[in-house]
Amino acid sequence: DPHRDGDPTATPTATDEPTATPTATAIPTATPTATIVIVLPTETPTATPLAGTVELSVTLQGATQVAPGARQAFTVQVTNSGTTNTTTPVTITVQVPISTTFNATNSNPNWRELTPATREQGAIYGLTLDPPLGTGLTVPLSFTVEVPASVPEGTLLNVPATLNWTDASGQAQTSATRAEVQVAFFRAYLPLVVRAAILPADTFPDLVGAIRLIPSQTRFEPGAPVLIEVVVTNQGEAPSNAGFWVDLYINPASPPRQNQLWPTVCGLFPCQGVSWSISDTLEIGQSMILTSTLASYRQEFTIWQGSFITGTTDLYGYVDVWDPDTTVGAVFEGEAGEQNNVTRLSGLNVPGLRLMLRDEELPMVPPRPAIPLQR
Repeated sequence: DPHRDGDPTATPTATDEPTATPTATAIPTATPTATIVIVLPTETPTATPLAGTVELSVTLQGATQVAPGARQAFTVQVTNSGTTNTTTPVTITVQVPISTTFNATNSNPNWRELTPATREQGAIYGLTLDPPLGTGLTVPLSFTVEVPASVPEGTLLNVPATLNWTDASGQAQTSATRAEVQVAFFRAYLPLVVRAAILPADTFPDLVGAIRLIPSQTRFEPGAPVLIEVVVTNQGEAPSNAGFWVDLYINPASPPRQNQLWPTVCGLFPCQGVSWSISDTLEIGQSMILTSTLASYRQEFTIWQGSFITGTTDLYGYVDVWDPDTTVGAVFEGEAGEQNNVTRLSGLNVPGLRLMLRDEELPMVPPRPAIPLQR
């Protein structure tokens, strides 16, 4: 169209461009789904076993009566009733009753004096058992005291024994016991018989034996150290009236008989055997512990290397074995008492290669007197 002056014209002006008004738009979100977790099988955990425990105890066994001037023998027994072996040394102490003295000859050779005697208390002796002491095992130890004749009747002898060890946690542990022994003469009260022709029945001693081994087990390796104990007890009604001999036989060819000494019945070579001489009186109920040590046996009549040889299975002990002038030994024990002088320990196992039997290996020992002399 033609432009006329004065006519208004539309002048374009800059205006804001329309902008899109943002609107809230719901953004779809992922709907959560259940996550499947696969659990791989694992080993079922097991409870860790508790560490083994060592439970030790000590007992003291012996006669409850001893005569003035006599010897009193005790057996100290240490037992592990726990679930594991000992790993540290175990110490036993025994206090000798006041006014008595320790008898080393008839005691285990390892006792040592720890505290000397004073006027107020007896000496204290100690012994150490090196580990291991196996679970379920009992170790017997001999401990003998001499009661002087000057100790008055009626005296009560107290013998305390204490056991000390360290458990797995390092804690000190103790077990204690005590024995009491009455000092009194043994008396037999016989009934009064009015008819002179009737006398009381005769009474006799009755000597019996028992064999024990230290360590207390049945299987031994050849050459492994072993201590043999023979416990001799008078279970009769009278004291023994003479000295006598005790022999230990190791695998004899046959069970020993009266007046048959151990070198004459060898069944396993090289042949070993032990002889003890008893020159003291055994009172009624009194026991004596003999050991396979130089301090205890008669060396000139003994061949003992301190260990068993391959093939050892049986041990025999014969109490009052020798008196060639009689058929009953040196101590007459009556008919019944002569039937129980032999004791036996069987079931031993010493593996290995056995040696051939050779005559030149028969033991040579000197002649033995009928009655042993005081050592």
